[in-house]
Amino acid sequence: MIPFDELPTFSRGKVIGLDRYVVVAHPAQHQLEALTMAADQILSKQEKQTVTYRRNPERGRCSLASRVLLKCIIAEILGCEARQVCLHKMESGKLWCQNELNKQRIDLDLSTTTTEQSTAVAVGFGCKVGIDIQRMNPKQRQAYATIFGEHTDEKLLETAIWTRMEAYGKMNGAGLGQGLRKLNELAKTPDLADEPCQLIDFHKNNSEALALSISGDAHIQMFRGKAQQFAL
Repeated sequence: MIPFDELPTFSRGKVIGLDRYVVVAHPAQHQLEALTMAADQILSKQEKQTVTYRRNPERGRCSLASRVLLKCIIAEILGCEARQVCLHKMESGKLWCQNELNKQRIDLDLSTTTTEQSTAVAVGFGCKVGIDIQRMNPKQRQAYATIFGEHTDEKLLETAIWTRMEAYGKMNGAGLGQGLRKLNELAKTPDLADEPCQLIDFHKNNSEALALSISGDAHIQMFRGKAQQFAL
């Protein structure tokens, strides 16, 4: 488990020349409002249509903030303005990005996750990424036990396992449709995965977990993107 705040802070100068890296951002609660307020300035009408959970105002607000934050990180990587980056959504729900000026696809892999209180994003260069946040209440823990049996692993909580499952499904694009039991086993034993990957847990708490799945081997640089470092 990695303390999120101990990741090195992202800057464009740190990633120039790297073959593979991941930028992860998990804005604090008070930063979500600033990100959301910047949406009209940063996002196009089409990009706002990629926002999920529009029937749930709180979760929709976090989804909107995730789009703004993604564009700011991508723009920082490319050294351009956020308005020059255009986000699109595949049928699977996964996002991809395009240079608005030359209409060329940008070679970055994107992943987002939201709850009603928070959001997190991951941007991968030279690798595929999947990120997930989960909260579990007692009723959801009981549902987990119904599906997978009584949980006895004291080192890896149900919440952490489920975030790993979701993160891996987002990374390889197949989602949970590849089988809950299969995903549950590889979440606990990553070596069982069909596609080589790392499953990384960031320190949260017993009720919430944040996990990242990265394709390939362990030789990759990770950076922490801070919402306040981007010009909104």
